[in-house]
Formats: sequence, C-alpha cells, structure tokens
Amino acid sequence: MTIDGEESYIAQSGSIYIPAGVKHCPLSVDRVTHPFAFSALSIAPVCDAEPTVQVLPDRS
Repeated sequence: MTIDGEESYIAQSGSIYIPAGVKHCPLSVDRVTHPFAFSALSIAPVCDAEPTVQVLPDRS
C-alpha cells in the first residue's frame, strides 16, 4: 500500500485510518496464504469515484 508516496507492507490483521486529502493507493495483494477479507469504509456524504474490480482467474 502506498500512502503519501511511501510504500508500506501489511503483514498482520488490523485497521488503517487515512485522513481526508492524503493520497493513497494503489493497494496490491502479492500473496495470500490464509483466508482474506478486505473492506473499505468512507464516511463522506457523497461517493465521487467509480468503483473498479478486477477478478483474476482461479489458478487451481
């Protein structure tokens, strides 16, 4: 995950708060070895972005 131009790696469960106006993303998932859930929450009164989802083919 990149926050304000600095790459960060998330290696354990937790929550991240990013204040309004802070540039963030891309969020990349390099490797998943356990069940994984991702949730994005915004308290903005209006969503001004179009969501994009990329579904990759199953490699099994």
